[in-house]
Amino acid sequence: MIPCCTKFDRPLRPGILVNPLSNRNKKNLQAVSKCTDSFEVIEKKVVTPDDIRQALWDFARQGVNLIVISGGDGTVQAALTILFHERPFKILPFLVILAGGTTNLIARDVGITGNQTKALKHLFKWIETDSGPMRIETRPVLRVEIPGTSIRYGMFFATAGICQGIQYYRRYLHNRKFGGLLGIPLTMIRYIWAAVIKEEKDINSMPIKVWLDGRPLEEKNFLLLFVTTLNRLLFGIRPYWGVEKRPLRFAAVGGSPKYLLSTLPFLMLGQPTRNSVPENGYHSHNVSNIVLELEGSMALDGEFFTSKPFQKPVLLQYGGTASFLRW
Repeated sequence: MIPCCTKFDRPLRPGILVNPLSNRNKKNLQAVSKCTDSFEVIEKKVVTPDDIRQALWDFARQGVNLIVISGGDGTVQAALTILFHERPFKILPFLVILAGGTTNLIARDVGITGNQTKALKHLFKWIETDSGPMRIETRPVLRVEIPGTSIRYGMFFATAGICQGIQYYRRYLHNRKFGGLLGIPLTMIRYIWAAVIKEEKDINSMPIKVWLDGRPLEEKNFLLLFVTTLNRLLFGIRPYWGVEKRPLRFAAVGGSPKYLLSTLPFLMLGQPTRNSVPENGYHSHNVSNIVLELEGSMALDGEFFTSKPFQKPVLLQYGGTASFLRW
């Protein structure tokens, strides 16, 4: 595993990755660039994974030890993949995640939300003067091996109904008046209600074989399934309740869950009830390794993949630890 920074070693040399095509950056790109112009920081405009690869290797050659990422979840995932898989740095730099995308799931848990210009000014002032609060938050990172594609590193993997919801949101709500954060709860409500009334044209369960740390899960059909290393998801929800001391949070709802309407609000807060048991279709464990046999769509930090028949299983493992700066 690549070691990461765990304490502040001065001097700090920052580099910033800015994705100009991320949702918020399309509207605020000049302000972000103007802010970096007034401080000694290496700025790289990046769009593709290859852009990010070249930028990170250049950062390593120039002694950067603090990387700011201004983009969406996909930009963060691409950066994590290169940092952990290709290892341009001997010691992983501190990461500062700004909310430059649409959903900003990762930034909301380990990053800095709100106005990016204000966040950058605050960060640069802290680098120069060491004044003001700043804390280090460490998180495990997912290593995801999907047949037919290269190894990825990220923080939120999902399949079954979650993918259906993401696709519906992007197709019908994104970039419309119900886009952004308003469209996300509307999509969640729509799919939860479809599951309650068993409206199969709106949400379909998916057959998946699951092994958790080598142990098979008896459930074979799922409405929802996800794996994450984040503490909180959108709107602060924590829909996992495993008690094991392992780095990956696994949560799933079976294809025919009982007491869904009364149980789900508690599970979204991480509070299991007497009904949230495997016999009723509810599963949550903290593990180190997950094997999935499935046919269909899956998503890692918003990037979609498809598993085809007779392919090898999907493997999810603990991939290392990253250090994030926030206040």
